[in-house]
Amino acid sequence: PLADPKDKLAVFQAVTAAGELVLEEKYAEAAARIESALRDEPMIPQALLVLSTCYVELGRNEEAKAKLELILKEDPESIPALISMANILLEERKNEDVIALCKRTLSLDERNTQAQMLIGEFLLGELKHGEALPYLERTVEIQPKVLRSRLTLAACLVGLKHYDRAEAELRLVIQEAPKFPLAFFNLGQVSLELIEPI
Repeated sequence: PLADPKDKLAVFQAVTAAGELVLEEKYAEAAARIESALRDEPMIPQALLVLSTCYVELGRNEEAKAKLELILKEDPESIPALISMANILLEERKNEDVIALCKRTLSLDERNTQAQMLIGEFLLGELKHGEALPYLERTVEIQPKVLRSRLTLAACLVGLKHYDRAEAELRLVIQEAPKFPLAFFNLGQVSLELIEPI
């Protein structure tokens, strides 16, 4: 028989309260709330996701991964769980696993900018600028207002010596955020490259 929705109200309230505590960076309190709620209802995906976030922030990565694995066992196509797992594995430098999870995510949602950015940033860190470029371009195309994405794309373009395009991206960042010091620094570097030697 299906559960009475009224019986789930306390669990829902606990998860909502925990989410608010996470926003306040009170991760230990949030984790305690959710752990209590999960004693009665151990398989609530949203609660497990929030709890995994708390565990990561508390330095309890193995427990975080265990909660995400529970979600993925029930729903292998849970994009939030796939991305959360990829972020943890990125910290652990398990790069091949990160790429595999991101590609799995993109096979489910080709417009997922988190997966696009994770792959792009990893390839950029490996100095594989040409391979990183399409992922970073796609990220900016899907979410043009995210300045971090434009800044990363500009870094990739500098690596490819596409200085004109890098300058255009950096000027867009500065236009949106005039007090963005890193954008000014990078623009200065690009400007130096564009100056023809005498």
